[in-house]
Amino acid sequence: MPLPKRFEFNDLPAEEQTELVRVYGPQAKSAAGYSARKIKAIYELSTDEKCFFEGQNFISPHFFVQTLYKLRGEITPLRFHLGLRELARQSEALRTNYCQVGTRTLRIVLEERPLQSDGSIEVLFFNLKNQSPEKIGESLGKYMEADMRREIDIARSPLIRFAVFHTAADEYAVHVTISQLIANYFDITQFFRFVMGKDASLPPASLQKPATLTDRSRPVKGPAREYWEKVLAEAPSLPPLPYSRDSHDDYQQQSYRLAFPAALTDSVLDKARGERKMLMAILQTAWSFMLQGINQTPTAAFCLLPPKNAADAFNLLPVLSRYSNDKLVQQIALRQLQNMMSAPLYDLCDGNPLRQLNGRPETVFDHFLSFYDFLVEDGIYAKAKASPQGQVVAQNSWDARGMKLGVYFHYRAQSLSATFLYDEKRFQPGGVAQLARLYQETMLQAMTDWDKTFSFFRNRLADRLKGETLHQPVSKADDTERRQQISVRLPLLRDCPENTAHLFNRALRQWTLFEGDLISRTIMEKHALFVAEGHLARSLDAGDGWYNPLDIIKPGGWVNETILLPERKVSLVAEVLSEKALLLTIPLEPLQNLLQTSPELARNIIWHALAQMEKYQRLWSQS
Repeated sequence: MPLPKRFEFNDLPAEEQTELVRVYGPQAKSAAGYSARKIKAIYELSTDEKCFFEGQNFISPHFFVQTLYKLRGEITPLRFHLGLRELARQSEALRTNYCQVGTRTLRIVLEERPLQSDGSIEVLFFNLKNQSPEKIGESLGKYMEADMRREIDIARSPLIRFAVFHTAADEYAVHVTISQLIANYFDITQFFRFVMGKDASLPPASLQKPATLTDRSRPVKGPAREYWEKVLAEAPSLPPLPYSRDSHDDYQQQSYRLAFPAALTDSVLDKARGERKMLMAILQTAWSFMLQGINQTPTAAFCLLPPKNAADAFNLLPVLSRYSNDKLVQQIALRQLQNMMSAPLYDLCDGNPLRQLNGRPETVFDHFLSFYDFLVEDGIYAKAKASPQGQVVAQNSWDARGMKLGVYFHYRAQSLSATFLYDEKRFQPGGVAQLARLYQETMLQAMTDWDKTFSFFRNRLADRLKGETLHQPVSKADDTERRQQISVRLPLLRDCPENTAHLFNRALRQWTLFEGDLISRTIMEKHALFVAEGHLARSLDAGDGWYNPLDIIKPGGWVNETILLPERKVSLVAEVLSEKALLLTIPLEPLQNLLQTSPELARNIIWHALAQMEKYQRLWSQS
């Protein structure tokens, strides 16, 4: 296969040069100024890469894989960064980005990755040595789930990030999130051996063959095509996904987390008899029930990403659900399981035939439920063996950009949750949260009527959902009024003039986070953050590279007071402890401007700082 064509910056059309300068900064040698993102090479996409970027496939260039490794030995932040710098120097993959310039996308290779600035490879170091084994496993699971909700800008950001957890005297957990586009271009185990001090140097990088979509999918042909032609020919015209809307804007990812209540989880696990496959069937059957109930149609349609098989293939199942009134709810779930395990797989990578087979330009299969990693039981971290090259404990993968909504189910440590990754532009405000709530209500009713007929259950579900404005836009709350109502409870604004409070509120923005979500150092250094609802745990790096637990921030608290210091000696990160948290954020510059004009605000900040000093003096004496 011929190598992709390489371009020089000056050989590109003027409009493409302009776009690259906008994204990466000046590139010509004679250009004034400095760019930390100096381009070394520009390539057209390879045949394999084009499969990710064609825009008509189920998957997109935002396909990411996260892996948790357990290592034995010693890691220091200094050696880890040195190894990462050498790995980035050797491997173009760690310096690669993908940038759309007009009608095409180019692969961009930078000269270097900066170490401590925007565009650097993220590495976070957390000290968990004082936690119990059960607590460590819980913390790692929450981190992995929260990491799925973090977006990566493939044009500007590194396509890999790390988190290192010190879990015992000579034991570490290393979490790696990497784009599938570059995942096979270097050997992570050799990197681990170097940072653990087992190898004196990194071996020269060797260009491995990247995983291709065609290697990991199955084409629709022969009997499989005949099967799907028959099934999809019967697909009726269906209403769009509830609360969705048309949009031609660029994809803007948002996320929502649904944590099923413990009582509901226990009920579902009881009905599934602890079997993951049956649990999977119940979850997708309830989704069908919800769509039928909301849309008041006898049929529901969505896509299912089934569990990975021995070949690790990426395939999907279009699902058309229509149920007999006299069947029991549990019989329907069992039948769903049989269909899922026996139907021939449809090619995940081929979006056009899915539209052609059902004879419509736009498919009714506009969203998917993912169980790709669902049957892989996460290893119990405390029982997993550690090694210098890293032992895999858990692995997940995701990519929601191929459709308007992807729902990823998680089952670990007897808890059940779902992550909704969706295009914010294609849903009404608050629509996905409402959809998740209705799904939970449907699950509750299905468990209650498990031994009842479908017609009985359907009527009871209709009563349960009665009164919902199912086809009306979700009303958007007056953000300004809500911010004012919340901000008046902030101690910082106590006794401040009305004009100061008004200017403060005008600069505020609301930010909703979920359990396990991490607020990075970068955000902490650019925005002042205040907790309106929920609880956050702060961790502090005092200079050795490791983040150690500091304290808990409650509603009304200020997360990062040190943002006002011109020279900070420590850095902070924060993690959401509660199921959900609402933060108020204000950029540093507007806050500094207000301080110069409002002595009352400055006084309140001084009092807050003195109260914090008193708090830590008390804690120090108690320790």
